[in-house]
Amino acid sequence: MRHILLYVVTVLVLASTALAATINVPADQPTIQAGIDAATQGDTVLIADGTYTGDGNRDINFGGKEIVVRSASGADAVTIDCEADWHTERHRGFIFDSGETALTVLDGVTVTDAAADTGACVLVRGTSPTVKGCRFVNSGYGDAYSGHEMAGGGVACLDNAGASFTSCYFGSNQAQSGGGIYVENSSNVTVDSCLFEANWTGGWLLVNDGIRNGGAACLYQSDVSFTACRFIRNWGDSHLGGLGSAGAVSYESSPSFSFCEFARDSLWGDYASSGLALWFAEGAPVIENCTFFANKGHRWVSVVYGVHAFMTIRNCLFVGNNLEDPVIRWDSPTTIECTNIYGNSGGDWVGDLAPFFQQDGNFSADPLFCDPENGDFTLGDVSPCLPANNECGVQIGAYGQGCTGCFDIDEDSHCYVDDNCPDVYNPGQEDADGVGLGDACCCVCPTVGNIDGSADCLVTMADLTSIISHLFILIEPYDCPPSANVDGSPDGLVTMGDLTVLIDHLFISLQPLGPCNPVGASSSALLTGHSACKGEDQQAGAAASFSLESCIDWSYSGSTLNFTHRDAGFNCCPVILADITVDNNVITVTEIDSLFEGGCWCECLYDVDYQITGLAAGEYQIVIESPYRPAGDEVLDVTIDLITEPTGSHCVPRSQYPWSDL
Repeated sequence: MRHILLYVVTVLVLASTALAATINVPADQPTIQAGIDAATQGDTVLIADGTYTGDGNRDINFGGKEIVVRSASGADAVTIDCEADWHTERHRGFIFDSGETALTVLDGVTVTDAAADTGACVLVRGTSPTVKGCRFVNSGYGDAYSGHEMAGGGVACLDNAGASFTSCYFGSNQAQSGGGIYVENSSNVTVDSCLFEANWTGGWLLVNDGIRNGGAACLYQSDVSFTACRFIRNWGDSHLGGLGSAGAVSYESSPSFSFCEFARDSLWGDYASSGLALWFAEGAPVIENCTFFANKGHRWVSVVYGVHAFMTIRNCLFVGNNLEDPVIRWDSPTTIECTNIYGNSGGDWVGDLAPFFQQDGNFSADPLFCDPENGDFTLGDVSPCLPANNECGVQIGAYGQGCTGCFDIDEDSHCYVDDNCPDVYNPGQEDADGVGLGDACCCVCPTVGNIDGSADCLVTMADLTSIISHLFILIEPYDCPPSANVDGSPDGLVTMGDLTVLIDHLFISLQPLGPCNPVGASSSALLTGHSACKGEDQQAGAAASFSLESCIDWSYSGSTLNFTHRDAGFNCCPVILADITVDNNVITVTEIDSLFEGGCWCECLYDVDYQITGLAAGEYQIVIESPYRPAGDEVLDVTIDLITEPTGSHCVPRSQYPWSDL
């Protein structure tokens, strides 16, 4: 009997295979919809290379069939052009709303120029199709500022949807919620090896009594797993009350992000607490082995932000992000393990992050990326983020080893593994006490409180003895005030307050102390704010009444340098950002006017404020490069001696105002 049953099953399978057909479009059927209508279970609708438009090639519905619809040569060769207009003629690409399962497959097509109120390129409602190798581009739109709202500029998955997306591209889509993808209402969606690039969200959308946003993705009461995905150059708007994110926002959901990259995303607006890459409200999100690099935002913005969310962050990298606040903020119990936070303009292990520093495998060190400026975030062979080189024994960040090399990051002709102070320029490798830690690292040891300068960076009774001796016996200044300024007072002075904090650390709370943000570390320099627009004009060169000078005003006290770029030229609706470096007594400020689609048709003068802490007195060159400096005008560049001239001003002429046309 068993053999008979096996024979019957085999015959049925062979019969089913033999009956499966390939329907060619347009050779056998004139449109894609006609091909689907003609197909039966197990068939393949094969789309020839070309661009498909008009009825039958848009608003395509699979009708619940378990079939494969694929291109003959991949997504670059087959384009579904919906030719939609948001205001007059809306059309989607594909619709899955008739009970489709994982055996319903869409493979290798591009959908473009689609517009709909929910899910412009693809709408999935209560079904579970498989989508792979597709491109969803230049679609969505909506305009919350004028009352036209939409969700899912690329894709929307609603009402218990169980779709999967693999190796897909979401690019240059727009929506008020989820420029790339929107998921809601108990859906369970998997997104694997997908790229979200240059998607954006503008304004805000009120749905189910909540404020949504999310340049790349928006999730509501759904579980979504993102694995090996890249989120790059997406853009969000937290203006006018939006709780926004350029990457993804999640409401009452518990998504996971594993081995993902978030790079060069930007968030405009400074009116609410926002998460530049990720923003969570409630739920229990998990972020593992993710890399966050060079994302940019303004005040009240963090890279990851949790509100009533129980976040778990482990094996992650936060490097070179340009914002004013700590890279992670939260208001509920949060777990942070085996994570490297390094070189961020708002500080590294600062604020609420300080107690996590040097606990549970957390640290701050250059990850030694292979080529970050060109988007290669794989690691060099001596990176502290490789399993063999960190105490957790795990890969930290989204990528493993990708190159080998010297990695002379301080450019002093000594390779990373041989340099006794690898982050600070010290060509002579001086080491007076012979402990292996270079003299140049006096203030680079990352732990505040290591007052005796021990090479192991530990805070012990020896440090307590040192500060007591300083305050009551020797009463001499420290050579390394950043590590002795235990209470982090802005004036940099060592007082009874520092002694109190150190005693509490050693004997009472036992809480770890934060990093000292030393001279030369990028985390010691930040943009602290800017004025409102000081006047604008819409015709270049027509505002002679405005300043035709650009100036720097500085003030130095207790190892802190505050300086203002006065009358700096920017767009009148900018996101003012800056890359700040301190290298060999040269302070370089590269100002960035982060605009979207050209900004506004006007320009302004602003006063932009900067602060560098842990800066030893001495001679420094300050160079400020502005985005709209007229060709031929000199760079704002001044050399100052903070010992003989702790305050002062310096101006250079400008040949026109506004500084240039947009």
